[in-house]
Amino acid sequence: MPQAKKQDNLIPVDEARQKLVDLLTPKNLKGFVEKPVPLDVFIYSKDYLGCSPLSKVQYDFVEAASNIFNIHTFIECIAMIAQGGGNNFIACVSLARIIYQLECLNSPQYYFSLQPNAFIEVMNVSVNARQAQLNFFQPFKQLIKNSPYFKKLGFNETRDTVIFPKNIRAISGNSEQEGLEGFTLIAVVFDEIAGFPISDDISGSAIISQRDAKSLYNGLRSSTLRFP
Repeated sequence: MPQAKKQDNLIPVDEARQKLVDLLTPKNLKGFVEKPVPLDVFIYSKDYLGCSPLSKVQYDFVEAASNIFNIHTFIECIAMIAQGGGNNFIACVSLARIIYQLECLNSPQYYFSLQPNAFIEVMNVSVNARQAQLNFFQPFKQLIKNSPYFKKLGFNETRDTVIFPKNIRAISGNSEQEGLEGFTLIAVVFDEIAGFPISDDISGSAIISQRDAKSLYNGLRSSTLRFP
């Protein structure tokens, strides 16, 4: 019986499919509309955030937490810095950097293989609504408002959201809210997660309306799995 000859020029099915997708995708959806500036420029330049110098630990945290284009980067970063060490501030800077990098893409949705009109979100979650606003979201919004880059980019804000061009959205959440899952989250900040209730605290108590730390973490962590 004659045997089929092996064809060395065949390419894997997944690679062939991606080549076809790339071929059929309009050029204006591919790649970057502008190359992101280096992290130090983004943090310190008055054209961007104009921050005061960070410590090496703070800078390394932002670098690791905001590296969305490297699939070999960290998937979790924990800021175990003493009170007054700037935990919330470096988390705000990290989210701002992530949003900036997404805006540098022609189409963040195409880059991450999402539906064309899908939102991409970053979220902070605190133990209650007051802490979410005062400790994190208000300082985050002020950082954005003071940035010449984001002023020029443009954004719309409400009490709990900031919406940027290209369907990029920042959301403030807390453990008392329902329906936090279901977002297309590229990054989540748990503010003072050690202060969140645990399941033993919630059972049969007055804080039954709150989500325990583990279930909230697992639910929101699953919402980030769309991204590398």
